[in-house]
Amino acid sequence: MKDEMNRNLFQKFTLKLKSRTEGKRLSEAKLLLKDIYPYELNERNIYIEKSEVKGLFDVYVSREEINKDSKVKGLALLAAALLVLVTSSIFIIYHGISENENAALIQKEKEESEKQKIKEQKEKEERLVKVKTEYLEKTGACYEKVFPHIERIYSCIWGNTTIENIAIDKNGFSVEVTTRDAVKVLENFEKSSAFNSVKMNRTTVKNNMETVTYSGTFVRLIKDADELGELEEKIAFYENCLDNMKLREEKIKALKLSEYIRTVRAVLREDGCTEEYIQLKGNGNATEIEFFIISSSSEILKFIKDIQKEPENLFDIKQIKIRNSEDRNRIQTTVCFDVKVTLDSDKNEITELSDEEFQISEIDKAFYKVSRVQSTGPRLYTAGTGLKKATSETITESKIVVVKSLSYLGLTKSGNDTYVMAKDNDMGSIYKLKLNESGLEENTCNRNGSTYMAKIRGEYYEVR
Repeated sequence: MKDEMNRNLFQKFTLKLKSRTEGKRLSEAKLLLKDIYPYELNERNIYIEKSEVKGLFDVYVSREEINKDSKVKGLALLAAALLVLVTSSIFIIYHGISENENAALIQKEKEESEKQKIKEQKEKEERLVKVKTEYLEKTGACYEKVFPHIERIYSCIWGNTTIENIAIDKNGFSVEVTTRDAVKVLENFEKSSAFNSVKMNRTTVKNNMETVTYSGTFVRLIKDADELGELEEKIAFYENCLDNMKLREEKIKALKLSEYIRTVRAVLREDGCTEEYIQLKGNGNATEIEFFIISSSSEILKFIKDIQKEPENLFDIKQIKIRNSEDRNRIQTTVCFDVKVTLDSDKNEITELSDEEFQISEIDKAFYKVSRVQSTGPRLYTAGTGLKKATSETITESKIVVVKSLSYLGLTKSGNDTYVMAKDNDMGSIYKLKLNESGLEENTCNRNGSTYMAKIRGEYYEVR
């Protein structure tokens, strides 16, 4: 087909035709095409061919007359070519659109991924700041071990120097020493990286020796995460430290107060120290336990080291004061423990009461007290002579009867006078008694060998 091969010269329609002859089919097709073909039709401009579907016919319409003798296959081939062309065009267009859509989707996913990474990074940074701040706050509130503090102080005063008194209160310290060169000791403190703001008080010079007090604060050694590490590693470091702190607190809270005191006592006695008294202060979760200890210098130093030797250290020393003595076996130490043990005072339920009954006579036995005065006769003071009352009346040895014993707490000075501190363990009273070389007056005492003889309210006491 010469003209029919031109795609612009014909249109194809698929119609359902009932007629059995070619002529009737043309008339039927012309009638049906009136509603769908915009131009006037002549049967010579129409060519009909059976389709692959029964009852349906492919109807070709041309603006020009169709040569019926030409091979219809050419028209079919043209139609097929057009179909392939259209299909290819559609595929190409769709493929192009799909590629663009895929590229846009990939770009969007990439952007969303970057946003998520930035979000996660920010969350990690915020988490790091939070856990580090909490770690520094808790670490700053913690007590450090005391013995390393004593070592740091000693590293600055060693040599021809004697420690008179030393006090450590958390991060602060005060130490009174007798030395030949107070300025040199100060210089040692200034050079040391273990201290902040060390001050030297007024010195007292006697026999080429200076007595001086230094005070200052310790530099806190706080472990920090590796700055070169990843965010996850830093966060893990601080979280692990916080977990260890929490575990330590739980272990302390699990202790009973009696168990806490019993453990401290056991270490004291194992190291050769003697506690003169124990005093509890505060209530609830703010409890403090104060021990007054008599010992040698080596014994108290060993105790300080041993009580906190465990890595987790369940015993926090809030404050410690050590006072030297001419008697090296009677060093006076006051140790105050900050106890975070939870007391049972908040219990408001009693599940069971004891119904055990006792006779009055049984309970009465608990109130019986053995007299401290020996039955064989009064204990007499047998020290030197010359003891006098506040009046001029002379007291003979036979008149001095020891009523009871007091516990020796230590010596203190006020001006040129020396005072003996003593405690009545039964009454809980503490006495400050002036030490006299001779004469025993009211509220004074005299040395009697390894003990002291005191006079209080007209009665005589032995200070042991």
